[in-house]
Amino acid sequence: MAWPPEIQEAEDRIYQARDALLADVESGQPYNATRRHALLRNLKRAQDEFLDMVARLAQTANKGPSFEPATDDGTCEFQKCPRDAKYHARWPLVPPKRVCENHKQFVEAKSWPDVSAAFGYDKTG
Repeated sequence: MAWPPEIQEAEDRIYQARDALLADVESGQPYNATRRHALLRNLKRAQDEFLDMVARLAQTANKGPSFEPATDDGTCEFQKCPRDAKYHARWPLVPPKRVCENHKQFVEAKSWPDVSAAFGYDKTG
């Protein structure tokens, strides 16, 4: 699954900083310690920012979902429940799942790995 947009942008900044450093090294210009150190600092800053964002995402991944009222018609996706879905349950890095009132209460404080099988996914999905 793809990164959320803000993490993807942070990853892109790592590549941009790396490319700027490589361009400086390969430019053939005389070595300039001040310029090179600034480029290295930019790369380190981009890497640190990316790692902080991923760490925050990992901390929230083991918590229960957030809920929003369902705006589309459909049935509950929890074990193919036939009830009308009233909410979209949202876990990090997982597409929203439609749930009825009963199953909202069931999944409320559960992490995605704890309930993924009930939505038809194995523990890795």
